[in-house]
Amino acid sequence: MSSEERIRETLRARVRELAGAGEPVADDEPLVESGLLQSLQLLELIGVVADELGVAVAPGDVFDGHFATIEAIVAFVGRRGGRGA
Repeated sequence: MSSEERIRETLRARVRELAGAGEPVADDEPLVESGLLQSLQLLELIGVVADELGVAVAPGDVFDGHFATIEAIVAFVGRRGGRGA
């Protein structure tokens, strides 16, 4: 499994856990706009990106759409050189 796929799987699992979703979450599903995650859950997900994937997240990163979907987060982590889980 590639580093990108490990990152993707980590994010899928954590989003599903935070959202209490029984079904898998699509990589392109809007996380907040769809109501899947609330703001506090998004903060927890940012913590996952920082702590588990080793990427520093600045406040502006959240507002630049980097956390809109799982796919956007995977791309963000890849650009920032995050480590695979």
